[in-house]
Amino acid sequence: MNIIEGKKISFRYPQGRRQALREVSLTVQEGEFIALLGHNGCGKSTLARHINGILPLQEGSLLVAGMDACGKVDVWKLRRKVGMVFQNPDNQFVSSVVEDDVAFGLENYQVSRDVIPGKVSEALKQVGMEGFEKRMVHSLSGGQKQRAALAGVLALDPDIFIFDEATAMLDPEGRAEVLDQIEALHGRGRTILMITHYVEEAVRADRVILMKDGEAIAAGPPREVLSQGDLLAQTGLLPPQPARVWMELKEQGLVPEDPEDRCPLTEEELAEKLCRSRSGA
Repeated sequence: MNIIEGKKISFRYPQGRRQALREVSLTVQEGEFIALLGHNGCGKSTLARHINGILPLQEGSLLVAGMDACGKVDVWKLRRKVGMVFQNPDNQFVSSVVEDDVAFGLENYQVSRDVIPGKVSEALKQVGMEGFEKRMVHSLSGGQKQRAALAGVLALDPDIFIFDEATAMLDPEGRAEVLDQIEALHGRGRTILMITHYVEEAVRADRVILMKDGEAIAAGPPREVLSQGDLLAQTGLLPPQPARVWMELKEQGLVPEDPEDRCPLTEEELAEKLCRSRSGA
């Protein structure tokens, strides 16, 4: 079942010299993990902002969780269905205390005060932040801030989660924390739309949509899209490092031909293929 259906979506910002989106079409199935991949300015964030009603639809059609985003959509109802975690969590916080910030969305949607503490506690537990309820948000690490921001979205129990470059400002440890949370959400059957310019992050998705200059130029499973060096080069990106190492070894004739021709995308896959090639398996 498709939870997002967009057809020929085009958009131009006021006084923009070119269209930010040009006839972009996409479908996302319920429970699917999609990576929108591309460099800054390619249109991926603009597309995501249509899905949760931040930007109005100018051209095309868009259905989100059964709601028609083309007409006079109730944006508050739409945003209850689509939760968004932004690049800078400091811009998302509305309270200085963790539990108050997580509770804010629930209060804004007039959820009964009797159930709010339980929902806050459960949301913090899901992101591994039990015991942080009374902490000041400014005292948290970057990864902890993003997990607290995610807890605020989780508490509202949306159908779709959008992560808009949510790891871009984090150190490697913080990035790993947030990516683990995204994978955990996906494991619980949540629909994920992750915006990123890191090919290594896109490896984790069910499907990758590659964007350039406001257009979706390719879509498919990560192994299909991320192993095409010429395709990625059009967007200024490179295949994941394990894939580049394997391709170089093949070009130099240092590994045997693989009948399956499955290009490794992770370090673990590369190590396994190298071990198999050495053993002659």
